[in-house]
Amino acid sequence: MRKSTIVIILSLTASLAYPQQPGWYVDKGYLNTMVVHAVVKHQDAVLDSEGSMLGAFKNGVCRGYTSIFDGPNNRQFQLSIGSDLATEDDIELKVYDKESNQTYNVESRIQFEKDVTLGTIESPLVYFTFANSPNLDFIEIGKYKFYGDKITEITNSEYTIKGNVQINNHLKIDSDITVKTDELTITGNGIIFLDNIPIFETVDIYDGIFELKLAEGLSFSKFTPENMGIKLSKLPVIVESIYLIEEGVLINGDLKLPKLFNTVDAEITTLEVTRQYGLRLIGTVSLKDIKIHSVKLDTLGLTFNTIDDYFSASAYLSTPFFGIGATSEIIGGKMNYVQINAALPYPIPFATTGFSISEINGGVDDLINPPITLLVGIDLVPTVQGNFEIVKLNDLSLSYTWGKEFYGSGSLQLFDKDMANVDLSIQRNKVAFGGDVSLFNVFNGSLVASIFKENNLILVNGNLWATLSIPALEGFPFDILSGLVGLPHVVAETDNYLINNIIAGNTKIRWFNLNYKAEWSDRKLSVDYGRGYENWNEILFGDENLLKLKNASLNRFEGQSLILNSRTVQKGLKSSSTKFEQVYSLQQNSPTMIIRFEQQGQMPDCSIKLPDGSVVSKSTVNNTNQFYTENETENKIFFQFDDPPTGEWTIIAENMNEDIFVDVIGAEMNSSLMLDSIEKSQNEIIIPYRGISKNNAQLSLYYDDDNIGFNGIKIDEINLEQEIDKYQWNTSKISNGAYFIYGVLDDNVNAPIKVYAPNSIRIESENAPSPPYDLNYILQNDTLKLQWKYSQNEDVNFNVYYSENDQFLNTTNSFNAGKKNHLLLSELISGKIYHFSVSAINENNVESKLSTSIKVTYHKKNQNNPPNINEVITPGFVYVDSIFLGQIYANDADGDQLIFYTYEAPENLKIDNYGVINWQPTKEDIGFHTFYVFVSDEHNTQDSAKITITVKDNIVSLPEIGINKSHFTSNCDLPVISLYDLMLNNNETAVDSVFIKIKSGKKSYQHLLYEESMHSQNFRGILKLKEIREKLNLNSVDTIMISYTNYDYATSDSVLISISNKFDDDLIDISGSFVLNSEEDLKVSAKDGFYSYTWFKDSMEVSTEREYYITSTGTYFVKIEDQYGCSAYSESITVTYTGTNSLDETNDFLIHFNQAIKQLTIENHSRYQNNAYVIISNSNGQILVQEEMLKFNYINLKKYSTGFYNISIFLKNRVLFQKSLIIVR
Repeated sequence: MRKSTIVIILSLTASLAYPQQPGWYVDKGYLNTMVVHAVVKHQDAVLDSEGSMLGAFKNGVCRGYTSIFDGPNNRQFQLSIGSDLATEDDIELKVYDKESNQTYNVESRIQFEKDVTLGTIESPLVYFTFANSPNLDFIEIGKYKFYGDKITEITNSEYTIKGNVQINNHLKIDSDITVKTDELTITGNGIIFLDNIPIFETVDIYDGIFELKLAEGLSFSKFTPENMGIKLSKLPVIVESIYLIEEGVLINGDLKLPKLFNTVDAEITTLEVTRQYGLRLIGTVSLKDIKIHSVKLDTLGLTFNTIDDYFSASAYLSTPFFGIGATSEIIGGKMNYVQINAALPYPIPFATTGFSISEINGGVDDLINPPITLLVGIDLVPTVQGNFEIVKLNDLSLSYTWGKEFYGSGSLQLFDKDMANVDLSIQRNKVAFGGDVSLFNVFNGSLVASIFKENNLILVNGNLWATLSIPALEGFPFDILSGLVGLPHVVAETDNYLINNIIAGNTKIRWFNLNYKAEWSDRKLSVDYGRGYENWNEILFGDENLLKLKNASLNRFEGQSLILNSRTVQKGLKSSSTKFEQVYSLQQNSPTMIIRFEQQGQMPDCSIKLPDGSVVSKSTVNNTNQFYTENETENKIFFQFDDPPTGEWTIIAENMNEDIFVDVIGAEMNSSLMLDSIEKSQNEIIIPYRGISKNNAQLSLYYDDDNIGFNGIKIDEINLEQEIDKYQWNTSKISNGAYFIYGVLDDNVNAPIKVYAPNSIRIESENAPSPPYDLNYILQNDTLKLQWKYSQNEDVNFNVYYSENDQFLNTTNSFNAGKKNHLLLSELISGKIYHFSVSAINENNVESKLSTSIKVTYHKKNQNNPPNINEVITPGFVYVDSIFLGQIYANDADGDQLIFYTYEAPENLKIDNYGVINWQPTKEDIGFHTFYVFVSDEHNTQDSAKITITVKDNIVSLPEIGINKSHFTSNCDLPVISLYDLMLNNNETAVDSVFIKIKSGKKSYQHLLYEESMHSQNFRGILKLKEIREKLNLNSVDTIMISYTNYDYATSDSVLISISNKFDDDLIDISGSFVLNSEEDLKVSAKDGFYSYTWFKDSMEVSTEREYYITSTGTYFVKIEDQYGCSAYSESITVTYTGTNSLDETNDFLIHFNQAIKQLTIENHSRYQNNAYVIISNSNGQILVQEEMLKFNYINLKKYSTGFYNISIFLKNRVLFQKSLIIVR
């Protein structure tokens, strides 16, 4: 056996160096081998060309192949042949001649014998090919390939194929066939079949004389109807055509089924047979206007589980409005699903949502394997507005909590556009839904939306996140989108920027963001798809130079184009014999500008000169903020500029054989919103905000119990009348707890902006206890003792909240001090700054507000503490020949003398021992300088700070950008971006905003920063790491770059992101065993390293410890939360049993399970020894252990996986003892 294995490996390895011939591959290992040493002659000449191959075949299956090599006398082959039998007849040989590129059959056939070697290297056997013409491996007609053992060319257009006939390796024929390529026909007499089909193994399609016509499918032009023998319960079948599909065939025809309810005709129009799915039937069932309780039943749908051979029906469906029942035998199996569609006589109110159901469809599923599923599809219409379909939910699987909520999933139609995989939630006055959507065959993505009823108005709003698929050869379909839904207001970076002229296949644009708002009013629905774009032609060129070319209602970005030709006379146009230059002045800021060219009969040859004098063409776009796209079908090209600079632009057009039509399209500056830190005053919450909007924007404020997603409860809706303002929120009716605040700014033009405030707030009841006071601390060696006072006589517990460094005091980080008014902390990190506060909780679990917080700089005293740089004060820039002064403030907890020095600092930059930096740069120093300042104590322990200085010319002031930290470690961490730009064109009446680029690798996107106050030229913005990770597809440890460009000047900074995947891993470690009817428990542990844990059993909270012991059956899961307030839920585990009850007749058998070594011990105190035996089996009944019953049986279960196991002790055919055991790893 070992010899055979080695020979096979050597043979396969040697042959991998040469191209395989079609069908020459070994797809399995064989038990036995034999070896043949051979020389092959063709027409009396030895075949010796390099790359020739010899193969062995049995029934068309390759049993081995090898390549030619140099023997002692001739070039020869050493062929290993495999078989699962010791002996086997009729092994065929084929030889491929590399020189002639032909394959020939060898005359001799081999008798296989295990471990036999025929010939030797010194004396190989000699074989001869058949003298007739070369044998073809296959012939090809269109998309069909015909294979066989012997293919003979009769004429130039006629072939015979004999032995193992196959079409595309799927459809098989057990007879010889004749193929005529000129008539596109196949004739023969035999069985047409498929094999290796699940359940059925072999499916016969036809048996008899046939003629197949080759077209799109294989259709029968001559056949015997009674021979159309698809073996499907012997029902009459007429096959019309056969289509070869992946892994099988699709058969179209007519399959009649017995009638249902004595009135229903069922007809199967398509049969699909594949190796993956077996048989699948696709068909329809029609009803003849049956009236059931005044409901018209239009259609009944049937689906058949043909893989498990279910083909009969017994079902009943009932609703408050109609019922239908059926019992019928169909094709010898069982029917699993019944579906109905019903038109209601009038709309029926749906809960208290303000909506009604105008149509219902649905059915009953899982009739064979309960629990039975009720499938319901509904058409929702607003009750107060008539019969207009805003949203249609089809085949929706619904659950209903009485009086509270519907929820489920299914498919959905929004404004007559199909969606899929929908989630639905119906609560009080809101219907919310979301899922995957595909619109206009252009983009696919996901939708989150809500329908509200407010003051008899039906409002729909939400967001659609999608991936835009660009059809091959179409280029970027600005025209498609603008004509159907309005030009999208954000188009972010693409996979390949669409520079290529011919796009093969589909190209995807990621983070295509289409936002919409729809309002139902005055018996009609008005929809706005965030049309933040407009045609600038009239503004830039004047109305007198524009020509209306098309119906503008079909596409609001075309129809008023600027025309360039030899006859044009207009302002700013320069022309010559070879080209035209059209100058225009851009005086407004915009996040995006698109310039489109169209020319009749040919692609336009155009380029753009920017205000700085550089020329951008098809070949010179930088693909950073300049992009080029073509629509070859309509002779259009597009230049897209992100953040286009203001100034003089020039359109350059060449090859002016025909008129060139020009459209300049611009995007309005988006509105902006930022929420500052929230403050609290008694029952009032102060929410400061800063917003910018050119339109009458509505600001909606919400509160939520987390800061993930936007599914909170609305606080209020206010008009954004001032740029900087605050909102006072009365929380007297809000329940106790910690909340996050976010705002949604909607200006009815751009996409709604959604922003969370940076900190959370706590709300306490009026009945809350008074807060503790006089919080202070004492450092005792390495232990920090917090202590406080409490004046009330209430029986209360205390919670201590903390934060690290200068972060907001977050209520998710806490210690429970119990009833003591002090707390000892010894695991703090030396050198860190902590903030602490304490609250009181009474016996009703009502919590007080927090005490006044204290700030503690913690240092351990039993070791040398390193120095600490407390503050770095340096200007970010300095002008040439000016004095740069900076100050480093540092201290040492041990009182050590400190020494300051620099590393990689510019020449002549000095720092003294007081931390003062002094430098006077020259013109040679213009640019960026990054260096480090170190401070060291007497023990040579150090702290350092990184400093970046920009040296500017006295004339030009460069922009500067930076991030508040150099390292972020949590999805809840919020990087703050700061930008300073003296060169920005100031808006005289409003706060400015600018775009920065956030990039990692080749991926990037734009983010908006807002000026802190008018004319300050200081900009600030907050990023969300979760959003960054998703948009840039970051690794768990990665680096992002932020950059900003103004005219020719740019600035950038980088930051390290190392976000743990702790929420992505398994969150529960299960150990121990759970033996039913015993005293042992099952221990489950949540993943270590988090700040809080909550265990749930059957959705009820049962523990807040990290470890939990399961003592009863049920469904368990854990919620974990980290120090940043991020939380996640584990997968649930279900502890149950399906084994039999204990049958302990004698009480003489005891079992013990040692968790540490996974060993089961059975003690036998009965009289049954040596004549009884113990059996352990799994849940499938498979016997894993069977051994004779002794006084003590020790059984090792370490190798068995998690699952249910039955322990049984038998005496002959009688059960003495039986238990069920659950092993969990």
